Amino acid sequence: MKKNKDFMLWRSYDLAQYIKNLCLLNTCKEDLPQCKFAVAKIDGHADDSLENILKRSEGWYGIRAIDVGFDSTDSLVVCDYYTGGCPQVMTIHEGQKGIDIIEGIDSLIKNVVKTQKSFSDKIELIVKLF
Repeated sequence: MKKNKDFMLWRSYDLAQYIKNLCLLNTCKEDLPQCKFAVAKIDGHADDSLENILKRSEGWYGIRAIDVGFDSTDSLVVCDYYTGGCPQVMTIHEGQKGIDIIEGIDSLIKNVVKTQKSFSDKIELIVKLF
């Protein structure tokens, strides 16, 4: 994984796992995860810097977990393109299996990206966490 102080290169599955972990470990609903990401254009060179990958990346998206409220223990994960118009939403229920959450968030990310561009099943993302 390439990483600098602001951005990292992850697969969509890695981002899904990160969000799942924070949602399940987080007892403070105000600190639920959010981030932005773009599809990374990898040119195949192992020495390609994260800064160069970032410059070539396009199509920024946002993803965040939201407290449902109404005395619910559920969280919503919402993902959309930065200009809007293609939101995807998933509910994380208390007691839901971790792998089901990861696979659901991974599909959520891929479905939003699919509305803007085609990609292989193993999509690389440049991610900025907040």
